[in-house]
Amino acid sequence: MEEVEASIAPPNGPGPAAGSKLGGYTVVREIGSGAMGAVYRAQDDGGNAVALKMLHRHLDDPAARERLRREATALQGLRHPAVARVLDAELDGPDAFIVTELVEGPTLEEEIDERGPLDPRDLFELADQLADALEAVHGTGVVHRDLTPSNVLIARSGPVLIDFGLAQGPGDVRATRTGFVMGTPGYLAPELLDGAEPGPDTDWWSWAAVLAFSGTGRAPFGVRPTELVLRRSRQGQADLDGLPRRAGRALGAALRAVPAERWGPDEVARALKAESDAFVAATEGEDDSETTVVDAVGAATGDRPTAATAADVGSTRVMPQGVLPHRRPVSAAAGGAGVGAAAGAAAVAGASGASIGGVKDLAPSPARGRSVTGRAVGTPRPASSAGPTFALEPANPARVTGYRTLFAAITLALVTLAATRPGIAVAVLVALLIVTRLAGIAVDEFRSRRARRGPNRTDALVATLLSPWHLVRAVFGVLPAAAVGICVGVIVVLLGLMFFAPGNVIIVPIETVEARSVGGMNQPIVDSLVLGVAMLVTVIVSWWGPASYGTRVGAGPLLRRIAPTGGRKAVVTLIVLALAVLAALPLFGGSVDILWWPLGDRPDVSW
Repeated sequence: MEEVEASIAPPNGPGPAAGSKLGGYTVVREIGSGAMGAVYRAQDDGGNAVALKMLHRHLDDPAARERLRREATALQGLRHPAVARVLDAELDGPDAFIVTELVEGPTLEEEIDERGPLDPRDLFELADQLADALEAVHGTGVVHRDLTPSNVLIARSGPVLIDFGLAQGPGDVRATRTGFVMGTPGYLAPELLDGAEPGPDTDWWSWAAVLAFSGTGRAPFGVRPTELVLRRSRQGQADLDGLPRRAGRALGAALRAVPAERWGPDEVARALKAESDAFVAATEGEDDSETTVVDAVGAATGDRPTAATAADVGSTRVMPQGVLPHRRPVSAAAGGAGVGAAAGAAAVAGASGASIGGVKDLAPSPARGRSVTGRAVGTPRPASSAGPTFALEPANPARVTGYRTLFAAITLALVTLAATRPGIAVAVLVALLIVTRLAGIAVDEFRSRRARRGPNRTDALVATLLSPWHLVRAVFGVLPAAAVGICVGVIVVLLGLMFFAPGNVIIVPIETVEARSVGGMNQPIVDSLVLGVAMLVTVIVSWWGPASYGTRVGAGPLLRRIAPTGGRKAVVTLIVLALAVLAALPLFGGSVDILWWPLGDRPDVSW
C-alpha cells in the first residue's frame, strides 16, 4: 500500500491542534499568528522546547517556500546570541515550516509599555547589541525586513531578533505588504513603499525607529490612521520629544526620508555612546551610596545574590571582571560594549550557577530580577513627569527639505530668462508647475492604490494608462495658482513700467536729445530689472499662494526621483545654473533687446 503524505492543517482554518505531529515535532500550542504564518511551541523527540514557524496554507506557494528556504539556509550557519537560531526546516512536504530556538521573555514593546522608555545608558546598550545582531544577519545575505519592537524579545542573553518576515500579530491593522516585503508602517523604510528592494539600509532605518520607540515610549510616526503614519515616515518627521539632545539629533538624522541623507549606524552609535557616558557620569556623581558592586562570589559558596538586592540598588552597577564576551561593537569609534557585555556576564554566571544583578531572564517569574536594560522586572511604569506633553503634529507632505539650493537655482534661471524673454519664462514656469503637480498626483494615486489593494504587477501599467487623465488633472489643478501668480506679476510689471516711465524716475538715463526732450528716459536694462522682479514675485505667489498646496506636494517625489543623492543633486544644480548664465548673457551684450512676446511691443503706460 502506497503511503501518502498529507497536511495536518486545514487549508484556511486553524492550524495543527495540540498534540499533533509535524515532521517529528509535537505541537504544544500556538503562541503567535500573523499575516504570512503562525508560530507554535513544540517539542522535539528529546523533549526539548522549540519554536515551529509554519506558513499559512493559503499563502503556501513556491515563491514563499523559496524565500523561506533562502533564509533558513543562511541563518542555519549563523551563531549569534541576539538571533534565534534555526534548528531545522521542512520545505518539501505538505506543510512548510522552520524550527528555531524557543526564546522566552516579553517583547521590547511589552517591556517599554509596562516600564517606560529607556534611559540613555540602556538605549545605547540596546542599540549596540541590536546593531551587532543586524551586522551578523546582513553578513549572511539576509535582510530582516520587519524589525519592530514586537519582533525583539528580551531574554536571558539580551535582546533577540525573531520573525524574519514570517509572523506578525493576528489581524494587526499595522501590517502591510510592499512587493514581497512584510512591514509595519512607522518601522518600514519609506523607500520600500515606492517599490525599492529591501536591503541592509532599510533594516538600519527600522533599527533607528525601534530605538526611537525605546527612548520615548511612543511609536516615532504614530500608530494610526495608517495613511498618516506612512505620510509622516515619507516626510521623515519623527516624534522624538523627550530624547536627550544628541540622541534626538542622531535618530532624527537616521530616520530621514531620503536614504542618501541619513546617518549610518556608526554615527548614531557614537552619539548614543556620548549621551550614555554623560548620563552614567551624572548618575555616579549623584550619590555614592547608590553604587553597588555585583559579582559572582556567591557562586563559590552556593549562595545567590537576592533578587531584592538586584532590584533595589541604584542605576549604577559594576559588572564582574573577566566575563565580557569577545564581540566587536557596531563601531570601533563608538567604543561600545553595551548589552553584549551584560549578556556575556549573564551567560558565564548562568553556567556557574551565579546570578548577575545586571541581567535576568524576563520570563514570568515570582522572583524579581533586572531586565537586560537594567530595570527591575515587575516594577511599575515610571510616573509621568509634570512637564508639558507634546502632541505629534500632522506631517506636512508639501514640505520638501534638502533642495533649497536647487530651488534657488531654478528661480534664478527663471528670473534671468524673464529679464529678456518674459513670455517664454512664464510658459516655462507653468510647464514646471504642471510637471510637479503631475508627479504628485501620480505618486499619490500609486500609493493609494497599493494601500487599498496591496501591490500588484499591474501597478506600473495602470499608472501609465492613467497618465493622460492625471495630466488633465494636473493642468486644471495648476491653473488657479498660476493665474493668481501671473496676475500679480503683471501688476508688478505695469507698476514698474509706470514708475520708470519717461519723465518719471530715471536711474539709467539714455543720453539722447529725444530722451531729454521728454524729461529723460531709462535704458532697457531697467525694464529688464522690472521684469526680473515681477517674475520673482510670480514664482513666489504661484508656489506659496492660493491653490498651490497640491503642486508643492509633488515636488518631493519628483526631486527625489531626479536627484536622489547629493552628487546628482549637485550635478542638476550646476546644469540649472549654467542655463541661468546663458539666459543672462543678453543682459551684458551692450544694448538689451527684450522680446515682449506675446504682446508684440513694450506696453505704453504712464502715470
